[in-house]
Amino acid sequence: MGFEKELAEALKAQDGAGKALDMNSRERPHVSRSKIEVFGNTHYISADEWESTRYEGESSELKRYLACKDLTYDLMLSVYDVNSCTLACARLFSGTGGAESWLRKLIAGLRKPNLEARLIGLQDGEDASVLSNALTLLESLHIPVVEADLFGTETRHVAIDAKQGMSFNILIEDRLYRPGELLNKLTLDQFRRAIMAKGP
Repeated sequence: MGFEKELAEALKAQDGAGKALDMNSRERPHVSRSKIEVFGNTHYISADEWESTRYEGESSELKRYLACKDLTYDLMLSVYDVNSCTLACARLFSGTGGAESWLRKLIAGLRKPNLEARLIGLQDGEDASVLSNALTLLESLHIPVVEADLFGTETRHVAIDAKQGMSFNILIEDRLYRPGELLNKLTLDQFRRAIMAKGP
């Protein structure tokens, strides 16, 4: 059972205001950056990129974690198949177009999947069209939302574990954050310019 109905109602009540929403069955635990990066176990995804992996044991060459550092104005959409330990993760800002077709194709190749989705990211007052598109996509695929951590004023660093399907807050410097340390100081224009500078 997911939070998609409650999330839709909360977003409707906000009327486009984009205020912090946190819907989880439990608090997201912390994990040290050094722990998830050991043996090259993590793939970091940049804005408007997507990746998938599958957990096949510790000796597998596939990455165990998909992660997003410095998540601010973009949206992390992850879909996990409990039955096959397959994890797909997209970091959306400009739209869902390419990621949508990629995700549909990936899911179509799964055998009797048991899927769950997570939506993490965005900042207070931000236009939520990319979130609306992601929710429409998940609804069309009948995927429940089991975690929604949206808007707010902080920068997020998040990893998803393909072995357990769990999400973690990454401790970038292998220590707990000080009060106010994660406050986002980047403007939306600065974020856009950074993406444009990176290029295709």
